[in-house]
Amino acid sequence: MKKILHLLICIICCSGTVFCDLPDDIPQIVYNGQDVLDINSYIEYLVVNDKDTEINQLVNRKFIRNNRNQINFGNIKGSLWIRFRIINKSTFDTIKLRIANPILNWSKIYVISDSDTVVKSCETSLPINKRDVRSTDHIYRIYFGDAEEFIVYLNVRNQEQMLVPMRLETTDYNRTVERAYLLINGIYIGLIGGLFLYNLFLLVTIRDNAYLWYVIHTLFVGVAQSSFNGFHLFYFSSSPFLIEITPTLFSALASISGIQFMITFLDVKSFNKNYYFILKLFIYQYLVISILTFFSFVQVGYQILLPAQGFVASIILFISANMAYKGIRSAKFYLIAWSLFMIGIFVFAMKDFGVLPYNNFTKYTMFIGSGIEVLLLSFALADKIKVLQREKEFSQLQALLKAEENERLIREQNILLEDKVQKRTEQLTNANKMLEKALQDLKDAQSQLVDKEKMASLGQLTAGIAHEINNPINFISSGIKPLKMDIEDLLKILDTYKELFDHYPEAEKVKKIKESIDYHYVIGEIEELLNGIEEGAKRTTEIVVGLRTFSRLDEDTLKYTNINENLDATIVLLNNKLKSNINVVKNYCNESNLECYPGKLNQVFMNILSNAIDAIKEKFPNGGGEIKINTYHDEDYFVIEFSDNGIGMKEEVKKRIFEPFFTTKKVGEGTGLGMSIVYKIIEKHHGKIEVSSDYGVGTTFKLYIYKKLNEPPEIFVDS
Repeated sequence: MKKILHLLICIICCSGTVFCDLPDDIPQIVYNGQDVLDINSYIEYLVVNDKDTEINQLVNRKFIRNNRNQINFGNIKGSLWIRFRIINKSTFDTIKLRIANPILNWSKIYVISDSDTVVKSCETSLPINKRDVRSTDHIYRIYFGDAEEFIVYLNVRNQEQMLVPMRLETTDYNRTVERAYLLINGIYIGLIGGLFLYNLFLLVTIRDNAYLWYVIHTLFVGVAQSSFNGFHLFYFSSSPFLIEITPTLFSALASISGIQFMITFLDVKSFNKNYYFILKLFIYQYLVISILTFFSFVQVGYQILLPAQGFVASIILFISANMAYKGIRSAKFYLIAWSLFMIGIFVFAMKDFGVLPYNNFTKYTMFIGSGIEVLLLSFALADKIKVLQREKEFSQLQALLKAEENERLIREQNILLEDKVQKRTEQLTNANKMLEKALQDLKDAQSQLVDKEKMASLGQLTAGIAHEINNPINFISSGIKPLKMDIEDLLKILDTYKELFDHYPEAEKVKKIKESIDYHYVIGEIEELLNGIEEGAKRTTEIVVGLRTFSRLDEDTLKYTNINENLDATIVLLNNKLKSNINVVKNYCNESNLECYPGKLNQVFMNILSNAIDAIKEKFPNGGGEIKINTYHDEDYFVIEFSDNGIGMKEEVKKRIFEPFFTTKKVGEGTGLGMSIVYKIIEKHHGKIEVSSDYGVGTTFKLYIYKKLNEPPEIFVDS
């Protein structure tokens, strides 16, 4: 009755295709009732690039015998076809074919007998409860019924490496394997979950970044490793997309968090910046893999991930070994943990490449290695905390002993100090009086220096006046004598004309006189002399007006003044320093009337322009250079900008130019108070000064004068 039931199921599942002309040289598997039989060495295979190839097209094609017991067929873009013949010599009427790869994307089986063809398929997105056998692996029931021989065709596709370890199992053994599988995965998940929760609690308590990355790494390792064993089919059973990307994605994320944990835990950046840079590059590589995988480029991501894992693992092993060799205690723990994980990876890989046999031990070496790794890393973190705690306790003990020693010394010293306090108090009282006197003397000296700076400015003013008035006076002095002589000659002519008109002399005499004194030249010379006298008088007037505008030092009250005129007056007074080899470019705004302290601003202009001239002469000792003066309005401020192409200032000089008594000039050439006075005057105008200077290029001063001094701003910005 049971055989009849199995036969009915086969008929129901039958696709209706019967193959009568199958090749006779298909490899045979004689099944004698073993609990488990590895069959990879009994199969033959064919790689087909076209995924849509049907079985009818492959029956008579030449397959390759798998004499090397190969289970890893590498990366295949198309599909892998496998075929073999089963001859049942056992008493069982049902056996199970297991493809032990939980992350296999898709498989399809054709069980062909003399009369029927049964077709079944399985894929990653298919829920476990809807599969032919409830398992994370691809497992198919093969019903013998009355037949003793079947030919099996298996079509397999995968985006990662094509790992196809196959074996025949009895029903009872299959149940035992599944129970062992659930037990091992449960133990692993319990271990990972326990470590995750325990260290998460420590993270909340200790708040150490190493614990943060360890917790993240543990989570991703647990998900990644259990995914490679098919548990992601339970986690994400409702999302085929997550089932497809989980193994590759979480492997990349586990690598990122693992590298970051290593950087933090071992403080790699402080140990060696080159190591830190290399590890960061690997993090970026894994980020690329994660992005590719998330956007469904799973095969591309996996192809990058596979070689990267081995290379990165070797680099991490080298770095941790180097740090352990240098005596870093935490690196020794890390080296042991990582070495054991590497052994697990190596054994697992050798199994995939057929070097080691495929069994329950080699299948779960990644589980074992990763579990030991996260466990040892947890111990390493605990050891690190323990070491820090011991260091803290030792430090506290040392501090306590030192405090007790200090307390003893203090008690002994207090006895001596109490005797000295009275004497010392008296000495301090006398010293305080002396300091007060010294402070008063310092204030007096500072006041004198300020007065000296003011007198220096007035000295410059006087020198300028003396020099500028001297030129027009020379015009007048040198023009007086020729003017007198020419007037005398003209008088002679007039006298001669008078004499001729009175006595009727000959006109020829007058002509001779005109020729002898060059009458026309005299007339022209008189005109030129008069022009010179006029020019001298005009320049004298300008200087006097400029002097009157500039010398408002006694004006300490607010009043409206024309800033442009004050600038021109200052330039006039500095003409003796400017001469003709420094070009002054003026770009004034039209509206320059401003409420200010005119005399104070003139002092500012004089100091800045004098410094600019000195800077230009230092850079251009043989002449040249340029000073630009711009005035414009900027919101609540009137801006005066002085730019020169002089020698400029170094950064350390620029930072100190407003300090009192700071100067770069030679002894006797400057007091160092000029720019500090400028700063105070601008501050009095509720303004600010911006200085930009490049050594060897030039300097720019921007003066911001607040337009409404009677309504000061709420916030004063000091630059």
